[in-house]
Amino acid sequence: MSKIFVEHFNLKGKKALIVYLIVLSAVLYNLVLINHVGWSKTYDNSNNLLIETYAREIKNENISDREVIAVNLIPGEAYSLNYLTNKSVVVFKSETVKNLLDNNKLEFAFNEFGIKYILGYSDKLTEDVVAQTEVINIATSSLEPVVPEMSRNKGWLMNVIK
Repeated sequence: MSKIFVEHFNLKGKKALIVYLIVLSAVLYNLVLINHVGWSKTYDNSNNLLIETYAREIKNENISDREVIAVNLIPGEAYSLNYLTNKSVVVFKSETVKNLLDNNKLEFAFNEFGIKYILGYSDKLTEDVVAQTEVINIATSSLEPVVPEMSRNKGWLMNVIK
């Protein structure tokens, strides 16, 4: 684009350099702005902060590598949790757990998968699961995500780029 301007207006020397710098600055500004918007959409439309909070809770427990954690998350979030903690995670949706509880087959299912911990279920369902099985609750779905503290300089820079 800058080459088109320079050739069209027949610019030479410092004037051509200024055009190149203006176009380069505009492109860099737009790239930073796109990243800023992309990052904010990623954190606004997903459970990244909650997954990081769950990962901290898992790291606080003394969980061996052979023990499995049943989670009430979508598969992509479970993969992220597995990546952050390096622990075995299996997805058991709330509906499945309720159905197994009603049929008194939850302990059998948890034993088959080697599940020793649960994470991310409602308070009521967690109470029922813990009462019927010997699993340990890491955290319920009512756990509030921890918002990381941002430095003043980074916050200022991100607000200037808006």
